[in-house]
Amino acid sequence: MQEILRGLYTAIRNPRSHDKTNDSKEEADSIIYFIGYLLKVIDKSKVNFEEETFLTRIFDKYYVKNKEYSALLVNEIPKRKRANIAISVILERKKGDLRNLRYFIDALFEKLEASDFLQVYKVVSEELKYKNLDEDIHSFLHILPPRYWDKVERVVKMRIESMLLENVKSGKYDASNKKCKLGSIGTWIETEHLMKFENIDDWTYCIVNKLQEFDEEEKVYVEKYFWENL
Repeated sequence: MQEILRGLYTAIRNPRSHDKTNDSKEEADSIIYFIGYLLKVIDKSKVNFEEETFLTRIFDKYYVKNKEYSALLVNEIPKRKRANIAISVILERKKGDLRNLRYFIDALFEKLEASDFLQVYKVVSEELKYKNLDEDIHSFLHILPPRYWDKVERVVKMRIESMLLENVKSGKYDASNKKCKLGSIGTWIETEHLMKFENIDDWTYCIVNKLQEFDEEEKVYVEKYFWENL
């Protein structure tokens, strides 16, 4: 089919585009019928990629939570569609399980090119620009691989990090009930996030200060959620 389409351009379209050609009605009808036949074949093709249909597999409750399954799904996406799929998943993130989306996005980002990242993180930055902590910032921290955190627009990134720092400052953990009392959004921060954060001195001071507090719940909060990161 690929060779036929190339031939269609070379033998039929190009000569008529560059030179004056007088086709009879019979010849013109034959060409039109032939092109109509090719279009029907293409429409029925199993390799025709439908974004909406594909997205149902990402939000499927039976999604297999592992790297291999995610990589196999990503391999089905045409190169030119990868950025679109990433953006759609991010915008529709509330439909899916965050753990599933993390596996998928991680595999998909491995295939993205520099121009794709520009498109994706332009959308991410717009989505984060006006978010408050009580909204779904934690979903961005979880589904987007932390190694790409520095691709968020800097002014947006600095604002989000400032809010996260204030959240961590208030963080407390009740060991007896095994429950985070305050600072729950900050618990989604990973080591690679911290490595990409702007004011690492402020974060270091915050963590050390909490460890020096007399409040045991503040110390346990750090030990549980940040000790390994440090």
